[in-house]
Amino acid sequence: MHPVGVGRIFRAVAVAVALAVAASLILTSASAGPPSQSRFTIRSLNGSLVRISSSRYVAYGVRIRAIVCFRTAAGANSYPSAITIGHYLVQKSRWWNARTVIDHAPWLVPFGEGWHGRCGPVLLEDPIPWDHYGVESLGNPLGCYGISLMIQVGRDRARRRAIVTCGRRFG
Repeated sequence: MHPVGVGRIFRAVAVAVALAVAASLILTSASAGPPSQSRFTIRSLNGSLVRISSSRYVAYGVRIRAIVCFRTAAGANSYPSAITIGHYLVQKSRWWNARTVIDHAPWLVPFGEGWHGRCGPVLLEDPIPWDHYGVESLGNPLGCYGISLMIQVGRDRARRRAIVTCGRRFG
């Protein structure tokens, strides 16, 4: 064969391979669809420790306020499937989980019932049992007390963490 013929064949094979790879990438990205985005986010989260009773067993709780935003105002008509609250001892940027509570209780009204638009407040309160008040858990004055909130709506989830307070906390 003549060297010019080999070059043409090589170029034709290279072009065919490139077209096959490009077609494969296009088909793969088309079948995968766009990256999924959650229908909602937790825009902000804060909490405060409050005395909720004079009982020895559960005297304190955390009052949580989150601002939740849905992509659309119609999405705010959703009901949560589960709400998870985590309690943490935070020391040197390390979040040590002391307690986690998951609530699957049915809601009577959707998120957006009292909202004007696609964003609004979610108010929660979680009592903290007395056995978490000690220095080996949430009562450690050498660290901070933090919370996490995870809200699930169907298969979508939104999470956020926040520091509530540092230093002495209970009693």
